[in-house]
Amino acid sequence: PDSDVAGIGPVLLTPEWKQYTIDLTGKDLSYIIGGFCFSTNVDVNPEGCVFYLDDIRYE
Repeated sequence: PDSDVAGIGPVLLTPEWKQYTIDLTGKDLSYIIGGFCFSTNVDVNPEGCVFYLDDIRYE
């Protein structure tokens, strides 16, 4: 497993682009395999969804 986890959410997405930041301060980043994940479920998206990600950065 990864050495730590971080996240935000739940987030209500809209058609407008918006920047989100996940604070990694104090996180143990010594062993991370899954660096980013997005998930949803049929309960909140019964018609499915299309989403776009752009410029994912680790700084």
